[in-house]
Amino acid sequence: MKRQRVDRTEFWQRIISEQEASGQSVRAFCQQHGHKEHSFYMWRKRMQKPGGMGFALVDTNHTRPTVIEVTLAGGEKLRIPCEASALRLVLGVLKEARA
Repeated sequence: MKRQRVDRTEFWQRIISEQEASGQSVRAFCQQHGHKEHSFYMWRKRMQKPGGMGFALVDTNHTRPTVIEVTLAGGEKLRIPCEASALRLVLGVLKEARA
C-alpha cells in the first residue's frame, strides 16, 4: 500500500476513534473539527468491511460440552454451544453482518 494511503487510513482511524470517544454526533464532531461529513462516513464504512473469518476445529471429546469457536478478523473469539438453535442464531447474525 502506498505511504500516502497508509497515512490517510491512519488519519481517519484516529478521527473515527476520537468521534466515538467524544459522544458527539458525527455531524457535530465534523463541523467542530472541520471534517467533511460525507468523507467521515465513507472512511468509516471502508474500515468496517468484514475481513475473513476463521473457524476452529470442534473438539469431539464428549466429556465436556461441544463448542464451536469462531475467530473474527479483529481477533475476537465467539464460543458457541453446539446446539442447533444457537448455531442458527449465530449464522444468521454473521450473514446479516456480511450484507
